[in-house]
Amino acid sequence: MPRKLLLIAFLCAATALCAQKNVVKGRAIALPGGNLKAYSLGIGYERILSKRFSTQILLNRMGADQSETDGGKYTATTLVPEVRYYTRASTHPFFQAMFLAAFVELRYSEDQPGYQDAGDTDIFTGSATKRIAPGILLGYNFRLSKRFHVEVYAGPHYIFRHETSTYFRQGVPVVEAVDSRRAGIRSGINLAYRFGK
Repeated sequence: MPRKLLLIAFLCAATALCAQKNVVKGRAIALPGGNLKAYSLGIGYERILSKRFSTQILLNRMGADQSETDGGKYTATTLVPEVRYYTRASTHPFFQAMFLAAFVELRYSEDQPGYQDAGDTDIFTGSATKRIAPGILLGYNFRLSKRFHVEVYAGPHYIFRHETSTYFRQGVPVVEAVDSRRAGIRSGINLAYRFGK
């Protein structure tokens, strides 16, 4: 029975991906060498709902590592649901089109310190941050071919942030939590591929 359910789910997914109202998108950026190793990997899915509206979800993983030179290490995972409004009504609004969007950015990140002098009064051992950032943006799709386009976007968001840091203070473990809020900018670029005819 489970195998049949998996087969049905696979066939449904394949059928959906073959429809012309589906787009997959993403980016892959890496700096593999030197003292700093950094990367940003993202993948997303957009579904057209009507001639002007679509919905999408993006998942991004990014990080930086300097541990080989006694530096720190940082990783972050971000999930972004989004609703888009295309300014041009069309059954294929992906190409050469401007759009407005409302989104919520959900991020979890961890920061691990590099080398620290054991004689320091406070020894930082790491931090974890959760943040929620609703916002709006303006973007444009640039057509590359019949199926490929590049989307660029930017817009303001407001960040609600909760950070928990851990220390050894004079040999005693200490946990500190800080809540903060601030305005920011979200921007990005993705390569997209449209399925179907």
